[in-house]
Amino acid sequence: MVLRKFIEYIPAGEPHFPVDQYTDQPERFLAAEIVREKAIEATSQEVPHAVAVLVDSFEETEKLIRIRATIYVDREGQKGILIGKSGSTLKKIGTAARKELETILGTKIFLELYVKVLKNWRENPQIVRQLDWHWQLERMAGE
Repeated sequence: MVLRKFIEYIPAGEPHFPVDQYTDQPERFLAAEIVREKAIEATSQEVPHAVAVLVDSFEETEKLIRIRATIYVDREGQKGILIGKSGSTLKKIGTAARKELETILGTKIFLELYVKVLKNWRENPQIVRQLDWHWQLERMAGE
């Protein structure tokens, strides 16, 4: 009730972004975040939110985007949980992420995922910096 009343007083304006634009973040960062989200969803409480995803390569062609990404965890046991029996959990993560990315980016996606253990990655400033999309833009500009 209070929120509705408050909204009445907000002046209407032009949208800041086109209706079909989901985010102002780079596509690489978006891909990493979607993979991370799907990994957390697929493993529920088994793997803590201390999961990082770095996009190793992002290659665009006219008909396809090829994405290779690595999911980093702190411990070997977390790696096993993310991969699952015969790779079933990793396949579930990859399929869900690929479908969402295809919807958002409007093209076919080839998604290749790896899981690696990197002990104490959250305490490594170099790894944490790589998760920042500003750094990713700087790196892309330098290529």
